[in-house]
Amino acid sequence: MKKILMSVAAVAILAGGVGACTAYTSGGDPSPQLTFANYQPIQLNVARTAVETAYEVPNDPQDVSSQFVVSPAEAVKRYAENRFLARGTPDGDFTVTILDARVHMKVLKEDSRVLKWAGAGQEDEYRVFLKVKVTPRPDGVVRAPSTIIRHERTLVMPSSATLAEREMKQIDFLEKLIADVDVKVMELLDSTPSIR
Repeated sequence: MKKILMSVAAVAILAGGVGACTAYTSGGDPSPQLTFANYQPIQLNVARTAVETAYEVPNDPQDVSSQFVVSPAEAVKRYAENRFLARGTPDGDFTVTILDARVHMKVLKEDSRVLKWAGAGQEDEYRVFLKVKVTPRPDGVVRAPSTIIRHERTLVMPSSATLAEREMKQIDFLEKLIADVDVKVMELLDSTPSIR
């Protein structure tokens, strides 16, 4: 009897451990992941690459970026760390500084009395304020100008959206935001040919 109880307990622990390895939504589907597989890493003519934060508005009480499946700041950080690699030259650096990555949320109410009564028609509006400073200083260059990239984007979804729907919309939104950032960074790299 003791062996049977021990076996049942061991199986329960193993099953719980295996289930904890993969995150699932309430519908049983795996949670969406933000990957940068479509961005090839770029070797830069620098000794180091860095991603820093220097928030201009450090403690905004309206900031709800932590409610995103991945915060915009974390998305920019992951993108830059995976995309830009140092070649290991004696000098030079490439720095991405996140100055702003706040998200404000407000509820957009429906004017229709019928929809209000039914509890439908309400939407959540997320406004992302992204400001990133990119400083490419190739090997052999003493001073290099920085470029500021600003994006203000809005994501609207029904208040009734499930957690899985919210996460999918947020991931899609962040992927588009990062694609816009990548276009600007690549334009900067193209105008700094000595960095590649």
